[in-house]
Amino acid sequence: MAINGWYVNRIITDIQEGKVDEFVNKEGKWFNYIIGEDTTHTNAIDNSGTIAGNLDVNEFSVQGIGKLSIDATVASGTTPNIGGNVVVTFSGGSNWTTTGFSIYNQSSFPSTGTFTIEPVGAYGISAADFSALSLTLPLWISSITFADTGTPSLSNNTVTGTITFDATSSAGSSFTSGTSLTDDITLAVTVQPALVSYKATLIVNGVFYTSDGPQDVVASAATYSTYNLISSTNLQKVYEIEKFVVPGVTTKIVDYVYSPGPNVITGSPNVNYSVQPGELAQYQESIQAPGVQIGVSNYAIPSNNYTIEVNYTTNSLAVVDEANEITVNLNSSQGVCFFDTTQSTYALPDNGGIVTIPIQNNLGPFNVTFSGGIAASGVVNNTNTIDNTTSGGQSFLSLDLTENTSGSNITGTIKLFSNGNTTTTENDSINVEQGLASTVNTTAALKDIYTNANGAPSSQWTYAYPPANSTAGYYSDLNGTGTNPKVDASTTEIVVRAEVGNFLSPGGLNDNFSIAYSDPNNTGWITDQGFTAAGGSQSQYSGFANKFYDITAQPVSGAERTAIITYPHPNDPALTSSVTITQEAGYDASTNTLAFSNTTNTSPYTYADGVDIEVDHNAQTVTLYANIPSNDLSSDNPFNYDSQNITLNALSPAPYWTNNSNFADNSATHSLIYPGSNTSFTAGVGAIWWNISPEPNTPNVTVSNTLIPAHGITHKIDVHLDQNYNVDSTDKDFPIDRQFNLLGYNPENTQLNNQDDSIVIKQTAQPCARWNTGPSAYNNTNGDPHAVNEYPVASTYSDSDGIDITFKANGSTPNVSCFAAYDSTNTVWVSPSSHPSINSITVAATSNTNEYNTHIDLAENFTGSDVKFTLGAYHSSVSNHQTEDPTGQGIKADPITIVQSSASLLLEAITPLTLPNGVFPGGGGVIASTFNNIGYLKHQIIVSLTTFTGDISIPINYNSNTPLVANITNQLSGAAASSGTASWLGSTPAVNASNNLIINFDSANSSGASRTVTFDLQHSSNNSAFMTFEIIQLG
Repeated sequence: MAINGWYVNRIITDIQEGKVDEFVNKEGKWFNYIIGEDTTHTNAIDNSGTIAGNLDVNEFSVQGIGKLSIDATVASGTTPNIGGNVVVTFSGGSNWTTTGFSIYNQSSFPSTGTFTIEPVGAYGISAADFSALSLTLPLWISSITFADTGTPSLSNNTVTGTITFDATSSAGSSFTSGTSLTDDITLAVTVQPALVSYKATLIVNGVFYTSDGPQDVVASAATYSTYNLISSTNLQKVYEIEKFVVPGVTTKIVDYVYSPGPNVITGSPNVNYSVQPGELAQYQESIQAPGVQIGVSNYAIPSNNYTIEVNYTTNSLAVVDEANEITVNLNSSQGVCFFDTTQSTYALPDNGGIVTIPIQNNLGPFNVTFSGGIAASGVVNNTNTIDNTTSGGQSFLSLDLTENTSGSNITGTIKLFSNGNTTTTENDSINVEQGLASTVNTTAALKDIYTNANGAPSSQWTYAYPPANSTAGYYSDLNGTGTNPKVDASTTEIVVRAEVGNFLSPGGLNDNFSIAYSDPNNTGWITDQGFTAAGGSQSQYSGFANKFYDITAQPVSGAERTAIITYPHPNDPALTSSVTITQEAGYDASTNTLAFSNTTNTSPYTYADGVDIEVDHNAQTVTLYANIPSNDLSSDNPFNYDSQNITLNALSPAPYWTNNSNFADNSATHSLIYPGSNTSFTAGVGAIWWNISPEPNTPNVTVSNTLIPAHGITHKIDVHLDQNYNVDSTDKDFPIDRQFNLLGYNPENTQLNNQDDSIVIKQTAQPCARWNTGPSAYNNTNGDPHAVNEYPVASTYSDSDGIDITFKANGSTPNVSCFAAYDSTNTVWVSPSSHPSINSITVAATSNTNEYNTHIDLAENFTGSDVKFTLGAYHSSVSNHQTEDPTGQGIKADPITIVQSSASLLLEAITPLTLPNGVFPGGGGVIASTFNNIGYLKHQIIVSLTTFTGDISIPINYNSNTPLVANITNQLSGAAASSGTASWLGSTPAVNASNNLIINFDSANSSGASRTVTFDLQHSSNNSAFMTFEIIQLG
């Protein structure tokens, strides 16, 4: 390395000239050899007439002392002409020199030329420094390029410049003898100190390889011009390096990432130096332990690695720095990690439990893997690795094993890996083996009710028809936990099986079952019903024992009860197994409820007591719902382990009558059926008219606990109803309603003594309205609406009575309307129509079932001929009954024709007359008028007192409206008669509200002559029927 001290710039002797570039230190002394200078010479003709160079004739190998006697002449040829010259010089910048370019005595313009640039002293140049310049060139130079002859920026590097001349330029094309082209080009480059060639021996000490394989890994992130491994052992690696560094600038000489080996104990790395005196201060190291993330160029550092860096700053006067040695000590040492046992195959306990295997380890936490049978699922329950490296104690592997009930020994291999071992090659391994365990395991099967393929209930053991939630029909407990069923509250049977493994008992298994009741006050409800056993092989016994028990039914409202049945291992009484038997609580009507429900959106959702479901007569499906407590949804029956169903029942109906044919058409022929008389039915029982599938007397029930969660509904019930053809047994043409009472039972109510809820499903009759005279039609074939059924009204009918006709109808209140009326004038029927004789029609129920009374407020018939009109009785379901033809509605309507005979016109004075004093009847028996063969009399009244004034009152008997007074005249004796009311009458005679004819005398007769008043009293409905009254007051 160059340092301050002696130096030689130039050596000149009497013989030669030379130089010494540097001195080398060897054993404390400085040596080197002298390098002679190059000899140069330029003729004057080629150098503007001046000789240049350092040619020394004394150095010629041939010497002489003579001289030419005459000038030299051309012996042959011609004397050469003096050519042209090209001279290019360079200036600017510093710390470099150049030869420039010059040629002389050239006959033609050159195409290219070269020149050399050299650094001065301890500086280093680079072609890139000059290539980056923007040069100003003369027209006869096209370009100048630069190239390094060695390593850029080193002190021994020179740069060769190449000039490309432009022969086509004006200067180039006119280049002739004697022409001289010169130019000075500026190269403004200040050369920096030369790079130092740093050379060192790099020694790395660690544990690189052991019998366990590769260990410490050291990766370099630094770049070097030379990085050669010259020596490598398991514990040391030696490298020769060379790196070019910038003088005075700190450079990273070492940049290592150290990954400790998997089986080594890591220490604290350090760095040692062996360098020239005074240089140690130029080095500085940085070592980072694992867990510190530091970015290193070209390398990603894992967080568990070390980083080792050495930085170096050169002396600014140096050009070469060598004889350096750097030692990196990783300070790692070989570790151990192996199973500390002499057993070739490590024995594991047959019955399982915790076992520990000792381990020698100083490498920190470790882990293990398993292969073979020991790696099978369920063999090792838990693994725990205990590392006591830091405390100096024993490390070990702890295993929690399951007892071996596989039927054969379990073998395998455990592989041990130290903490840092990330390879697939283990630090150590050990073979293990577990023998067969002594085992006893109890399970239980249940005898219960299930539905067979024919839909009928059957009793069967679960092991005969294993449910999906069992193991071959056996359960670990019968207590309702998980998929285990509970024992039903009713009487049943169970069997407890004890499977025993690895027992030596040539006599076989004994009946050693025991029962422990949870409630000492509630025992004995499990009773012994027998024991069976079967053994295994002679070499290693295994087998099973079966114990049968009866379970007594729970009393009503009995609390849930539990017992534990235990069986011990024959060779180890401490090794036992048990099953828990829980019998559900007895049925309790207050908690095991059922309520029929609807699906409305308002509360309450259950039907109130006494509320019926009513549907029409058509065949249909009635859907209703039921809810039970969620606790009762879970099935106790293992054959129906999803959810359990409710029970529905209904009593069969009593015998009933049907009339299918009449309801199918309007035929008057009836085909009556009495189901109770049919031999296919039980005596006194009618045919069931609702669907009872899939089980007898149980409607179709769909189970779902998510039907309508917001309403708490758990079951959907579909009841299928037949068409209702039922008729009244006393009136077999008349359809009637029918109903049955649906009874619901909670699944826990197995005795079915009392239903938990009931609801009446009522199917209404086929709609019918019919006059009591029976179904009718019209009495002719031309469509005239004159019914076969007629109701006559006598001529003696009084409108004060009205007409009452009864008829039958089911459903709500029926209607009665006038459908047609007979026009006697034109002798035609008019329909639909009302009739002027009908003032009103009122329909009201009678005390008899389905019977109604039609009251017709009918005017009397004074027409002189019959009045006819047809009424229709309409079922309430018939709309627009005012206009509907009653014969077009089947049995929903029925016609009847009312025939009202013409009434007699009643008009008579009620005799004997009661008259005032002086007033008495006169002559009688004279017919005043005749109508319909009835004669109406003329009445004469004599007033004997001339002084009489006041009323004469005559009672009148009549029908229809108030009779009318007409044709009144008055006359004085001897004078002509005049029409109108006489002046001596206070008012016109008239019949008052009391049905009395009133004749009022306003004044006495003072005329001296008799005076007479005559008038007719006419019937209000026909003026052809009248009585005549003649009142004579004597004068």
